[in-house]
Amino acid sequence: MNHTAAVTELLYRHPAGYYAGPNVEWSPEKYYVDHANTLSVDTYALLGFKLGKRNKTGFSWFVEGRNLTNQKYAATVSVTDIAGVGAFGGANSALFFPGDGRSFFAGLEYRM
Repeated sequence: MNHTAAVTELLYRHPAGYYAGPNVEWSPEKYYVDHANTLSVDTYALLGFKLGKRNKTGFSWFVEGRNLTNQKYAATVSVTDIAGVGAFGGANSALFFPGDGRSFFAGLEYRM
């Protein structure tokens, strides 16, 4: 079974173009990274917040914080036959790839 993280964003939008709101990225179920179902990825939920102003013409801007709780999680994984066995499942193999820690972004856009 394939599992994906769900991303939900709830924004308040003001008629003047301002917007603000939280977002959640959630991976609600653990899933296995080996075909023998012996090693799994933990569930996680990441919290963020976005604030900005969108204009029909001229400059628009935004600021955003992601993973504000600085949670450690596996963003992607490699799948192996049996965890702990062989070149791609041995003790030194990289099966879990970490997600970004707390991060902040800002951006500008210009429309004519």
